[in-house]
Amino acid sequence: MKTILKTISIIIFISMFILSCSKNEHGGIDSKYAGTYKGDATIKTLSGVTMCTGTFNVNSDGSVKGNLFNENYKKSYTVSKSNLEKQSDNKYTAKQNLGCYIINYIFTFDGNNMSVNIEDINEGSTTEGTFIKE
Repeated sequence: MKTILKTISIIIFISMFILSCSKNEHGGIDSKYAGTYKGDATIKTLSGVTMCTGTFNVNSDGSVKGNLFNENYKKSYTVSKSNLEKQSDNKYTAKQNLGCYIINYIFTFDGNNMSVNIEDINEGSTTEGTFIKE
């Protein structure tokens, strides 16, 4: 009986170890989505709605860098691969806690399109847009 319990415990321990290692190893967005995406976004705040043009780069290491801008607005985003968590084959989320500054990201891929949803808690803004891979 002790041998069976030891064996089961060891199997569970090894399984948990392998799962935790594989999750860390695959941080970031899958390389199949790497590339430059361009498109438009809508930024909603308490004071109104702003339309922007933007570019997001999904880097081969799984990180993301983006810029949104118009004549009166400019915002840059950088999300490291260690902050990105794979939710499904085409959906990734990230939460950045920069001191007291919190930003939530959702990146969803569909063919050559990447949909972006960014919730900036401190600014009280939500950014949504669809970007097409070049």
